Amino acid sequence: MPVSALNTTFNGIEFGSANRTALISVQALFITPRTMTRPETLWVLDTGRPTIMSAMGVPSMPYGQPGGPKLVAFNITGGNDTAYASYTFPATVHYPDSYMNDVRFDLRANVSGTAGKGIAYIVDSSNEGRPGFIMLDLGTGESWRRLSEDPSVLRVNQNVPTYQERPWYFRQLGMPIGYQQEGLDGYATSPR
Repeated sequence: MPVSALNTTFNGIEFGSANRTALISVQALFITPRTMTRPETLWVLDTGRPTIMSAMGVPSMPYGQPGGPKLVAFNITGGNDTAYASYTFPATVHYPDSYMNDVRFDLRANVSGTAGKGIAYIVDSSNEGRPGFIMLDLGTGESWRRLSEDPSVLRVNQNVPTYQERPWYFRQLGMPIGYQQEGLDGYATSPR
C-alpha cells in the first residue's frame, strides 16, 4: 500500500486506513504447522495503525478504524503463499485507540465456546489507556474482549520491563532515556 494511503483525516483527526485487503502496519508474524484441517500457516497481525512522520519529523499514530486492523492467514504449504482467511474486528472489540501487539493460538478443535477451528488470543497493548485481550474464534470470525482495563494489564509508572534478565528502557533519538508506557506487551501460552 502506498504511504499516501496509510491514513486519512476526518474532522481534523487522523485515522488509519480501513482497507480490508491490504497490509497497513504489520506488528507480529506467527507460523503454525500443517494439520488435517489447516495448511502450514503464516499468520500476519496488522495493527491498522501506522506510524506517520510529519514534515517536521514528528511521529504520530492515527486511530484504527474497522477493516484496517486484521489477522490474515497465508497458506505457506508447498509454495502456495496465498491468503486463505482474513479476520477484521468490530468497533466494539477493536477500539480506535487499540494497538494489537502480539498473537498466540490454541488450534485444538475442542476449545470451549468456539466453532471447533481454534482460537486466537491477541494482545491489545493500547498505550492510550485501554489494554486487554481480544479473543478471535477462527471458525466463525466472532471476536470479543477480556480483561479490558483490568489492573493486571494496566501500565505502571516507571515500570522497567526485562527480557532475558536485562532491563529495557524507552529510547528515542535526541531524548533522555524514559520508561516504556505499554501495560500489556507480549503473550505466551501453555498447554497446562
